[in-house]
Amino acid sequence: MKLTPFIFTLLLSAIWAVACGEQQQIVEQKNNEQATIRRLGVDTMTAIMTELQLVEAAVGLAPLNYASQMARYKKYEQEIFDKYKTDSAKYFESYTHYAKDPKLLKKMYTTVFDTIMLRKARVDTVIKKMTGAVAVPLSTTPQEATVR
Repeated sequence: MKLTPFIFTLLLSAIWAVACGEQQQIVEQKNNEQATIRRLGVDTMTAIMTELQLVEAAVGLAPLNYASQMARYKKYEQEIFDKYKTDSAKYFESYTHYAKDPKLLKKMYTTVFDTIMLRKARVDTVIKKMTGAVAVPLSTTPQEATVR
């Protein structure tokens, strides 16, 4: 009979542990759902990344001092975030999430590169039609772009 309180305590402890475990799973599931809601989708992220790359290149080529370039970049960056109804915190949270999967991030950057190359090809076509001149070729693959 002396084991009865021990068994009762053990049974009560097991029930308590299971209940706490279920509660923890519910909390983790809610946190994951909220993170998914806050995270930008792959297509939106890729579009924002493309525009940010173009802005960075354009601002970097401007004949301005570094402080002026950064101020201009921040202005355009905010316009891009406004266009996609997001903010820098959500963008960087999403970027951090996608950076955890290097294959996906590489695929996203390949899409960014391909999009920029398509835009360049369209601009080259317009320039050629207007002037008959051929634009300066850029690298044709992401690997060539990193070598330069």
